Amino acid sequence: MPLSLDISFAPLSTVPEATSVVLAVAGDGTPGWGEVAKALDAASKGALSAGARAADFIGKAKAAIELLAPAHLDVRRLIVLGAGA
Repeated sequence: MPLSLDISFAPLSTVPEATSVVLAVAGDGTPGWGEVAKALDAASKGALSAGARAADFIGKAKAAIELLAPAHLDVRRLIVLGAGA
């Protein structure tokens, strides 16, 4: 029996859950962070940017990175999905 997947969307002002997902668009060699991703990167003292650099992640479509227990964030997993250009 297949498991069902429950996806919900929340306003940008919503407090992140235990597992949170943010999108990034492909930039000129770096990911294009949205408002929430920028705030999470700042709160984590650059953990998002560091993880992206370590994984050569630039936000291409169908690409993703996962940060486990990022420092200074109240999430256990932060998934960044590439949304393309």
